[in-house]
Amino acid sequence: MRAGLPLAAITGLMLATAAPPAALSARATPAAMCGVGIIEVSMCVDWMMKRREHTELVAKARAGDAKAASTLANFHGLAGEEAIGRRWQVVAAERGDCWAIDRMRDEAKRRGDKLARGKWETRWRWNQCKLA
Repeated sequence: MRAGLPLAAITGLMLATAAPPAALSARATPAAMCGVGIIEVSMCVDWMMKRREHTELVAKARAGDAKAASTLANFHGLAGEEAIGRRWQVVAAERGDCWAIDRMRDEAKRRGDKLARGKWETRWRWNQCKLA
């Protein structure tokens, strides 16, 4: 992280976005929105991940870690790789990650797919998920 960025802003952003152990860096930009979230009008945060970190997350996700799969889904979705993000989101939801289940449930509702909506509602109850 660059010097000069207020610690309170970084802490607040990390709490608000539940950022994974990927490296966060700030930069001044004319566009207020980019990356993971907005800090100030003239600053934004990019979510960058080292190749080694990504490889480790993929290994954990393939070994059954729902949080790792959820982190990969979020990362690839924000990187504009929706198809890859969606695949990891399905994996995370199937393994019981509440964030991913909620996203799948909302997606099924938007599509009007009652069967899929019922599946994800059931998974929501099984995993005792709660809205944060």
